[in-house]
Amino acid sequence: MDFTSDSVRHSSVASEARNSRSSSRSSSNDLSELDLRTLKLQEQRNSLLSRRNGLLQEIQSLKSRAHTTHEETDARLLDLVLLTSGKEKASAITIDGSDLEKELQAKYDTLPLLNMQLRLETLRKLYQYVDLSVSSSDDIVEAHARFYRSTEPFDLDLRLNYKGETLYECGVEVSRNVQWPLRSLLKCKNPSRILLGCFEYDRLRCGRDELFNHIQGEMGRFASLVTITRTESALTLHRFATPEAKLTIRYTIEFEEFLPSSRIQTSLQDGQIDISAVTSGLLKEYGLRLGLLQLCKACLCL
Repeated sequence: MDFTSDSVRHSSVASEARNSRSSSRSSSNDLSELDLRTLKLQEQRNSLLSRRNGLLQEIQSLKSRAHTTHEETDARLLDLVLLTSGKEKASAITIDGSDLEKELQAKYDTLPLLNMQLRLETLRKLYQYVDLSVSSSDDIVEAHARFYRSTEPFDLDLRLNYKGETLYECGVEVSRNVQWPLRSLLKCKNPSRILLGCFEYDRLRCGRDELFNHIQGEMGRFASLVTITRTESALTLHRFATPEAKLTIRYTIEFEEFLPSSRIQTSLQDGQIDISAVTSGLLKEYGLRLGLLQLCKACLCL
């Protein structure tokens, strides 16, 4: 019998068993590390997804707030009337924590906000380029607004007399430099309409100044051929070289009820040549600034 052969076979079997157990432990350790890594990655993924969803919600909220502010500005300006009550009641100071957004959420009417201070703060945000101040005593409220968007600011003073909670008299004064253009608006006795009308007038007036400045700057390159004369509402360009031509651009601001509107008129050779159709076509094609510049160059042969 070959005892050496049996010993070798037994040793080989034992060695294979040890290798099998060692391989099983190694595989078990590898799976454990892989599971831990997978769990960590899943946690990171969930955290990133949660952060992403939070950012998306914040972006959507900001977009919604900006959209609402843009579309409802005029309505809110009328609803958030600055001066509708001569007295501020103590019971009206705290409404749902005296927070504007909370008050608006619980508000289903078009009456002014009850908290005077919140109304003032909101109006200051809505009326940019306007300084607002209010003082009151007994049944009299005095308000001052300074409109400074353009290079020539003007002031508005309101004196409101109340009988209890009812406005029965509205006194209006404006700076001398705007008394004539605002003459129809000053006949109105609604303080919120007067404030809104003055704000829109100042905005249009500033736009007119910017337009005239732009045209003057562009046409200044032809100073050797063209002279420019400017008034508050008109710009006249005169080509004194042959062929001689004279173009006048009028930008007027007129009130319809309590809101102002702008109107552009042009004339060539003091109205001897009708160019209204040409002006209308250029404005539709190029817009206001570029359209008027194209008109100037065409009419003055530049």
